[in-house]
Amino acid sequence: MDILYGSKWITPPFDTESKVWKYSKEFNIAEKVLSAHIYCSAIGVYTAKINGKKLDIYPFAPGWTLYTKRVQYQKSDISSILTVGENKIEISVGRGFLCQDLFHEKNPKECLSGLKPDCTAAICAVELTFTDGRKEYIFTDGSWSVCETKNRYADMYGGDVYDATFSAADVYFARQLPASTDMLIPQEGEIIAEHEVLDVKELIKTPAGETVLDFGQEITGYVEFNVTGNNGGRCSFSHGEMLDKNGNFYNENYRSAKAETVFICDGTPQSFKPEYNYYGFRYIKINEWAEEIKPENFRAIAVYSDMKRRGRFECSDERLNKLYQNIIWGQRGNFLDVPTDCPQRDERIGWTGDAEVFSNCAAINYDARKFFDKWLADMRLCQTDDGRIPVVVPSHWVRSSAAWSDACVIIPYNLYMQYGDKKIIYDNYDMMRRWIEYMRDNFDDYTSEERFHYGDWLAMERPDRYTGLTPKEFVATAYAAYSTELFISLSEAIGKDIKEYEEFLGVCLDKVKREFSDEDEYEKVHSGEKSLKTQTYYALMLEFGLCDGTERNKLAEKLVNSVKANGCRLTTGFVGTPHLLYALSRNGYEKEAFSVLLGDKCPSWLYSIKQGATTIWEHWDGVKENGDMWDKKMNSFNHYAYGAVGEWMYSVMAGITPAEAGYKTVLFCPKTDERINYVKASIDTEYGKISSEWKRENGKTEYIFTVPKNVKAMATIDNKTIALKAGENRIVR
Repeated sequence: MDILYGSKWITPPFDTESKVWKYSKEFNIAEKVLSAHIYCSAIGVYTAKINGKKLDIYPFAPGWTLYTKRVQYQKSDISSILTVGENKIEISVGRGFLCQDLFHEKNPKECLSGLKPDCTAAICAVELTFTDGRKEYIFTDGSWSVCETKNRYADMYGGDVYDATFSAADVYFARQLPASTDMLIPQEGEIIAEHEVLDVKELIKTPAGETVLDFGQEITGYVEFNVTGNNGGRCSFSHGEMLDKNGNFYNENYRSAKAETVFICDGTPQSFKPEYNYYGFRYIKINEWAEEIKPENFRAIAVYSDMKRRGRFECSDERLNKLYQNIIWGQRGNFLDVPTDCPQRDERIGWTGDAEVFSNCAAINYDARKFFDKWLADMRLCQTDDGRIPVVVPSHWVRSSAAWSDACVIIPYNLYMQYGDKKIIYDNYDMMRRWIEYMRDNFDDYTSEERFHYGDWLAMERPDRYTGLTPKEFVATAYAAYSTELFISLSEAIGKDIKEYEEFLGVCLDKVKREFSDEDEYEKVHSGEKSLKTQTYYALMLEFGLCDGTERNKLAEKLVNSVKANGCRLTTGFVGTPHLLYALSRNGYEKEAFSVLLGDKCPSWLYSIKQGATTIWEHWDGVKENGDMWDKKMNSFNHYAYGAVGEWMYSVMAGITPAEAGYKTVLFCPKTDERINYVKASIDTEYGKISSEWKRENGKTEYIFTVPKNVKAMATIDNKTIALKAGENRIVR
């Protein structure tokens, strides 16, 4: 940005210590301006004021990027705020996303020259245009003053401490950094915005004597409250997702994240909400309060990226409707500028595996192009020189892992199929190619038993461990084949040569056949510590095209037998779950797929619904049947990965499938079940709204398919394919 080239990055003269620091500059305008704009950014998160009026910049600006490579800036029109005479700019900066960005940095790097990884910085430029066309500029530099603020502590893990009685006694000159502005880029991702506002649903007095406020829904965001109190009176509350089996407040699963808001009163009426951090929560426990606790003085505000809603689903089973709403809330709570794994504990980072498995469902629920475009741009910058994709983006962590790193191919593929925009392919093509070539060039090592991989994370064959029995080297080989196949498809879409990648796909398939086809022999060799007799193994073999013909039929039969032997319950983890129901329904076992979906015994999707969940859990048994928590070390109750089942609900229950990228051609192929009386779903595409509905009445099933103009559509019902016309199509069977 040319204007910001004249500005300097500035920082406090010493460590910020998780305080919010305010930079300010007074300036004089001799005559009325024709127009005025301010350009701001920060390392950390910032708010800005002109003449005491807060600018309408989105929460947690400038957003979360790979700070060593690029930082977004925001532009605001301030023409109506400035006055002839004295004016004042104030920019306040807190650490914000910096704590997450450093979570997995083994060797933390400076974000800017001379700036420690846990410090903050600001940059700003004001452009004044006068009626005669003349321009004047105000830049950040060492002449700006800086002081502490009433925000005595603001940390996305620790919480807030706000002291209304504090007044800065010392004002310093800002330290000017010898850093380039080349990393600054215009706003690229979706802005973050406040959305749903929830009142207190219930004030609870727990058996332990605690005062707890229940907002009725787990959200990502913060609590806004009104309070007066006496001068120096303290108010504080802790955030939590759950009550324990005795009905007491529980947040041990937040680990080291204190997640506490502290407010010190000054004796005047105050309204407060955090501006520099957020929380994941449903409940707050009042630790201290400076006056009578009144529920009407509290409200919870959901905060997430401002994406446009795209897909909708409902059916006759209210449990499935609740599951679908939990999927939506899980996406909202974790799509806050970066697709995080969870919003509450001392993590909240962009795990690529979680985003990979959920990406197709996410792209149906919301228009996620702009959201993912920004994140994929950081992924490209995070890619190592040898082609590896880290398991966390943005970060400087160089570890790669099958299924996690494959997000660099799978997410662009899913976005292309949902939106039909070839720019997605072109933007990410080099990154995808380098990842495929990294796997190819290191294939024997990459798929070896000794190589680090997460495998089928949190699978249930061994619920006391983090991974199940499916061999990690099989998962690595299967995903190498799958990503290569998708990359070939994307290459063909833009006319690229694919011969060498077809050869690599053959290498992957040969390894599967050679090393992972004899289930009995494999289990014998590995003494039960690994097994190919798992639902995930069968699902990946079937869904990734790793088998054919007779072998396919046998594996499908083994899968359904495994499901039935487990009481029509799944055992899959992060890797197998998105593919399980498809592996059943695409191989003639629709009834069994519905049985898995509709089961409410642990492990199942509806088990958490029966337990009162309002978002998707990280563990199938996050709360055990006896009421005990799984484990405080890793037990998020807002972890959207298993919400990938929403894709199956759209594409199989409602039967809406893009036969051509972007739904230029659509196939309706709904699968019905006698336990469901009706299904309705719709997706807003580039060509208009596509909707599918079926309902049972008087012993017959009526199908209603709505097709936009300029879309070719077909419906397959009872193994017969029918061409559809634009508009509403009704079929009775």
